[in-house]
Amino acid sequence: MIYPQQWTNRRPGILIPVFFLCLFPSKLSGQPTWQESAVAGLGGAYVARPGYFTARHNQAGLGWIEQHSVSLLHSKPFIIKDLGVSALSAQLKVAEGVFGATIASFGLTGLRHTSSWISYGMKLNPAISAGIGFHFWTWSIPEKRLHHPGISFALGIQTRINQRWILGAHVYHPHSWTGGNTNVTGQPMVISAGISCALFQKGLCYLEFHMKPRGRIEVSSGMEWIFNDRLGLLLGMHNGPFTLSAGVSTNQNKWILHVAFQYLTDSGTIPQASLHHAW
Repeated sequence: MIYPQQWTNRRPGILIPVFFLCLFPSKLSGQPTWQESAVAGLGGAYVARPGYFTARHNQAGLGWIEQHSVSLLHSKPFIIKDLGVSALSAQLKVAEGVFGATIASFGLTGLRHTSSWISYGMKLNPAISAGIGFHFWTWSIPEKRLHHPGISFALGIQTRINQRWILGAHVYHPHSWTGGNTNVTGQPMVISAGISCALFQKGLCYLEFHMKPRGRIEVSSGMEWIFNDRLGLLLGMHNGPFTLSAGVSTNQNKWILHVAFQYLTDSGTIPQASLHHAW
């Protein structure tokens, strides 16, 4: 047990929102701990879609990508002044597929979490794409830069049934290793399956299910409506915890901006934005 004086000496930062420590990283459970802004705006739907930051979502989406891209993201969970998420991603097309890499840092003064992904995806045939990603993470506290480092991996597959329908399946962290204190568990395994459907040449609908061992099935659903070549609307919902989300996307030449807001009924609002450049 840590007594008050010991806690004063050991606690990271001057003041830590205790509820934040409870929320992270398990609060988003079936969803990734942080999400690209378009994914957030779609209620966390990522299994049956390509896109940006694909290295840390469904790596199979890398196989459909035809351009190089770099991306930046920033989020302010629950609009807490000292708490933020910043991420950088790159997707590079090579002869047989696409390499993706992502690094993100989130937390507050004295307590930071660094997460990085190195992924690869490729088409197995014109209708099927598969991908794999390796996940590395560590905590940083004032006394130790590498506090409970860990490593794991993820696997994904997507199938284009036709021009309208895409099926996807994905598994996060089927096995993970965490260093340091053996009482600290690794990342939870999440098995996901989903589908996307194109509507009227203007919209895309997403529905997917996230399953964890000894956990309830969580559902993500979203709709993306493209008004024209420059403007789109994102709407979504997730049930665990119950979350409503919305966002907009704009496209200016080779620059794409996504802005999204999530409202968690038990925690509050998460605003975020991501900027992408493709060439």
